[in-house]
Amino acid sequence: MSLIQLIYTSTVSETFEEKDLTAILASAKKANAEANITGLLCFDGNFFMQCLEGDRSQINATYAKILSDKRHQALELLAYSTIDKRSYSQWEMGLVPKAALSRPLNLLYTASGLFEPYSMSAASAAQFLRALRNAMPLL
Repeated sequence: MSLIQLIYTSTVSETFEEKDLTAILASAKKANAEANITGLLCFDGNFFMQCLEGDRSQINATYAKILSDKRHQALELLAYSTIDKRSYSQWEMGLVPKAALSRPLNLLYTASGLFEPYSMSAASAAQFLRALRNAMPLL
């Protein structure tokens, strides 16, 4: 079994509603617990950035479901790699609150100081998410 970490970003679709975030989290927590997937979801109202960790086949199956989810669009895979250990082992799916996406933190990982996940490299995205994990209690 290979332990995989996948990081992607996407943009909300025109059909996305705020209540969808609650549904996404509830569904992800349940499905991820059953599949031994851990991770973190970052959402600012426009963009998603998510990290998933787990068995390769489970991660691939989960990402395939995400790709077909009509609540977001323009999915871009930022990172997909084998890892030695999980970074988010305590969360089936932790949510980073929008308030945590501060200018100082964004400025460390983007040129503009804004939350711009499409402009992040794989390494920057992974470091950004770990910094959020360390700085904020997750919901």
